[in-house]
Amino acid sequence: MADIVLVTVQGGGHFNTGMLFAKKLASQGCRVTVLLPWLNPSGMTTDIANIEMRALMESIPSPRPAFIFPGVRKSRPDLLPSSPFPALPDSLRKHLDVLRPKAVVLDRMVMFWASQTVEERGIPKYILYTGASAHLAVMLSFHGPSRSGNVDQDMQSVVHVPGLPPLRWAELPLDVVIKSHGFYLGKEGVAKHFVHSNGILLNTSEELEGPILDALHCEYPEIRCIPVGPLYPSSYLQDDRPSQEDIRGTAVSIGKNSEDSTALVSWLDKQPTASLVLICFGSFIVLGDEMIRELAHGLESSGFRFLWSLPSPRNEEPTAYLNRVLPPNFAERTSGRGKILTGWVPQQLVLSHPAIGALVSHCGWSSVVECILLAGVPILAWPFLGDQLPTCRHLVDEYKIAVDIGVDGVPSADDVERGLRAVMEDQELRNRAKQRRKLVRQAALSTQPGSSGHNLAEFISSLAG
Repeated sequence: MADIVLVTVQGGGHFNTGMLFAKKLASQGCRVTVLLPWLNPSGMTTDIANIEMRALMESIPSPRPAFIFPGVRKSRPDLLPSSPFPALPDSLRKHLDVLRPKAVVLDRMVMFWASQTVEERGIPKYILYTGASAHLAVMLSFHGPSRSGNVDQDMQSVVHVPGLPPLRWAELPLDVVIKSHGFYLGKEGVAKHFVHSNGILLNTSEELEGPILDALHCEYPEIRCIPVGPLYPSSYLQDDRPSQEDIRGTAVSIGKNSEDSTALVSWLDKQPTASLVLICFGSFIVLGDEMIRELAHGLESSGFRFLWSLPSPRNEEPTAYLNRVLPPNFAERTSGRGKILTGWVPQQLVLSHPAIGALVSHCGWSSVVECILLAGVPILAWPFLGDQLPTCRHLVDEYKIAVDIGVDGVPSADDVERGLRAVMEDQELRNRAKQRRKLVRQAALSTQPGSSGHNLAEFISSLAG
């Protein structure tokens, strides 16, 4: 039985993907210790066999460092690229000395401060890339082996990245082209963290990002890219609709109210098949007031049923927040066909419901994978930052299962309405999304050479000696 340490963060898709990966490993007989910078005040627990969670620090440091991503909901001290807390690498060092794992898997967000500690101990190091491989492809096209590393190009130019459709400069992730960005790696960082690692574990598959993976293997043979996704239980792949128990069992208990989920499912059960637009921008992205109003006007004009995740800020009462940001009387006018949730939304549970007909999304990779895998419906893509931008182009231009808005600023209500009509009424678009779901599910269950299942088994086998 291989002992593996996974070092990740509490942030949204990073944490969820990390825990899904840990469960995959545990289901194959590995013992996994999940190390977090610190546990949330509400606590995080798991009763999954062979998985233990530990905190590197006893509590969140105070005062918290000011590190706020543009366009995100809140400060993320656990996502600081270089740790301002010497206690983190020191604690990691002590844990590794006690645990003596066969390998350490580092989330991409922690590799900046954790890599050196792992290397000093001579333990095989892998990077878990929770985002889209499209982001990695863009980064390597600038900073990979044999690349110039030059990011001083014409802002109006079209950028050609192997494996991706042509990208405009505005569609490039800022952490790739802005040298002052906190997560900018450059050639030195790419060599240190990727070329000199034992491999990059990718939450993707040939059926999700085939052209991109082919390009990565061809262009950068020095870097071992290992597709092991999508990282979801087999019950998600074999059944048309995973149960609430399946979904709750994929990760950890974080104090969510199951009664809310039960009431939501009851409401979804009353909606016609494929009639609902789900609007959800993940745990980080927060829409500005103008964006919300244009989206609301477009949604109302379209006439479609909807379920809208619109979390209120922590310092504002939910009802007061909705009254402030939504058009006057919007909720009353749409109450017969829409529902707005200001709290946590169980996205996997919702996307697996047959009432969902389309997703309006920021194109965060976890949301994209869940939409394709669970719902098989088109995406109205409204990307903001990071891997969301190249992922949008891949979905729109390569696989043609999405329609984009918002790439050039705030979309108008008319843009929103046109986009909604496209994803809900274009039958060819809808058929392609359904077919992509079928391909992804079939491939995810395969153990043939080259498949994600085979790659994961090989990874575990390589550690067993």
